[in-house]
Amino acid sequence: MLASILVFIWISIQKTEQDEHDTFKVGGSIVFSILSLIFATEVTAAGTNHLSANPQTLIMTAVWLGLSIAAFVIGSLKTFKTATYIGVGILFLTLFKLVLYDLPFIPMAIRALLFIVLGAIGLIISRLFYKK
Repeated sequence: MLASILVFIWISIQKTEQDEHDTFKVGGSIVFSILSLIFATEVTAAGTNHLSANPQTLIMTAVWLGLSIAAFVIGSLKTFKTATYIGVGILFLTLFKLVLYDLPFIPMAIRALLFIVLGAIGLIISRLFYKK
């Protein structure tokens, strides 16, 4: 299902390269991002079910962070602003997940390191986002 949505978005991008606000491109990109996030969450949960709660939440946060970076990079390289905004949105969603859900499961040293990494990634994305 993810592959078919991605193919439809790619075809739409090829046909209407100059129209950034095409409803199908924007809506399809958002649906694809949500489904990708759900799929990555389920695959990560299935792959880490033998671990305790602490490594599971850290790996899940890392996977979400990777999806955010991937969406941002794709948006930047292909000059597809919707993907860039989706990447930033997933980054904020990851930060909210980290603050509201993951904090009780993470030891203090790893928590500090995780916030430093998220802050650095946020600064890099902010710099790349406003550079253009």
